[in-house]
Amino acid sequence: DMTDGQTDWTGPNKAPAKFPNYMRVQRAGNDLAGFVSDDGTLWQGITTTKTISMAGTALFGLAVLSHQDGNLATATFDKVSIQPGASLVYGLSACAGDKAVALQWTKLAGVDSYNVYRAPSGTTDPTKFALVNTTTLTGTTFTDTTSGLVDGQTFRYLVTPVSKDASGKAVEGDRVVVDATPLAFLAPPGFTTQSLDEGVDCGTGAIYDATSGVTTVRGSGADIWGTADQFNFTSKPVTGNFQVVTQLMTGPTHTADNAKAGLMIREGTAAGSRHVSLGVTGNGGLILWWRDMTDGDTNWPGGLVSDAGTITPPVWLRLTRKGDVITPESSTDNKTWQPAGDPQTLTGLAQTVDVGLAITSWNRGVISQAQFSGTTITAQ
Repeated sequence: DMTDGQTDWTGPNKAPAKFPNYMRVQRAGNDLAGFVSDDGTLWQGITTTKTISMAGTALFGLAVLSHQDGNLATATFDKVSIQPGASLVYGLSACAGDKAVALQWTKLAGVDSYNVYRAPSGTTDPTKFALVNTTTLTGTTFTDTTSGLVDGQTFRYLVTPVSKDASGKAVEGDRVVVDATPLAFLAPPGFTTQSLDEGVDCGTGAIYDATSGVTTVRGSGADIWGTADQFNFTSKPVTGNFQVVTQLMTGPTHTADNAKAGLMIREGTAAGSRHVSLGVTGNGGLILWWRDMTDGDTNWPGGLVSDAGTITPPVWLRLTRKGDVITPESSTDNKTWQPAGDPQTLTGLAQTVDVGLAITSWNRGVISQAQFSGTTITAQ
């Protein structure tokens, strides 16, 4: 996005699953967005919108790279065309709530209104989508609370722009789809969930199943690292000496190798608060990390407690506080415990701290999730 600057990209990869495949890049002013389609009819955004100050005239075309100097790479393209104007709704995102899905997108120039349709997940036939907006939709947001939405079931939404032709007749434009799963967020009894600068408007938090005792935590954010953290935290205040134990049933969704989910003892919920955390990474390693000075740098042993790929949940995690010292441990059976790094001292640690389950996706704006069970806190 800067002349002679570094190249940026959006990860993780969202490459087409099969070929041939339709690809589309759209420019609307300084906004650029990419799309893919299996049939050239239903389009899906593959990147977040990029805003780049470009000249009024730009080059569009086909590029190929072998990524290996001296070797030749080839690709075959067909049906190449350049069309004036932006016709695909872009910046489309969906956030789910309890029997509700909130959609938002970027306004298209020259568009009078939009229509929103819904169908079961995986639907590819446009005629199988049902219209869900009952009034003319001129804005760029819509929240679906119509009947038929079921928590935990994935639905596919189709958004299309509506414009008038020369005769004044309303005509729908190209179709963009996005999937969403309504979810009923509910923290375990006595716990609350807080978002710390995750980079998403909704779709994160805790989902507690009272029948099974399983808590699913969903979170985003760049990391719990550096001098300011970005993550989701389901916690409760605890005073004095205590021990917190949980069974991590699944590691964090692999939104990045350094995604993290685990136990945290934290001195407040400010971005730079002191903490000690023990969890599992996106690439399957056990990690201990902490901040021992408010707004200071994050510390860690310089390596994982257990190497990447060696942790297969379920795994039990335990943190014990005695005064200013927090001791980390792990177990494969909740009977035999072993050190998970050295005890950490947070001098002058507050008597009352926040204790609970933390998750970060290490990919701001993208959501990772993990499941915990049997979380208990006992006085020591």
